[in-house]
Amino acid sequence: FTDPATFRRWWRPPGFTCPKAKLDARVGGAYRVHMRSPRDTLHTISGSYRIVDAPERLSYTWTFNEGPYQGIETVVDVRFDELGGATEVTVDQGPFPTERMKGDYQGGWENCLTELADLLEQGES
Repeated sequence: FTDPATFRRWWRPPGFTCPKAKLDARVGGAYRVHMRSPRDTLHTISGSYRIVDAPERLSYTWTFNEGPYQGIETVVDVRFDELGGATEVTVDQGPFPTERMKGDYQGGWENCLTELADLLEQGES
């Protein structure tokens, strides 16, 4: 979640790439992530870190810089819990102004976390 090279390998919807990720993972630090769609459209998400409490918690603001959700800021809260040799990752994000937006983001997170799990199962980090 905080190493740009690793982050770029799992953080993207199916068919997308993540050509660039700048992550200054410290309280008040900024991040900017670029995703490229299969149609070659660039999508940019940016925000700042509110809580960086490794290895238990990470919290940051999230804003799309273009598209239908442009300018709507939400907060992402990620918790990492040790479970007998494994780590459970819980992601909460909101508030969302519409149920459609909430569903779109939920689907995106499910895809990205599946990519992360696949990467870890391959023994890569």
